[in-house]
Amino acid sequence: VLGLTWGVWDSSIFDLQPTIILGADVLYDSNAFDDLLATVTFLLRNSPGSTFITSYHNRRYFSFRVTLRYCEDISS
Repeated sequence: VLGLTWGVWDSSIFDLQPTIILGADVLYDSNAFDDLLATVTFLLRNSPGSTFITSYHNRRYFSFRVTLRYCEDISS
């Protein structure tokens, strides 16, 4: 297990050949998407057959919907 900073190209990343790249809770800031995808693309190209696993949850929309439901509930 190795933590990475997306978009930071230090010497250790060039020797990595991961089998699985697990992105846990990494897609919360859309400003970091380009750095994330550039890093993952590099690692996948450097490690044929490797897999990138992640998920994305739009928290802003979720927070808005939860807030809206709460407001509706207390007004009834």
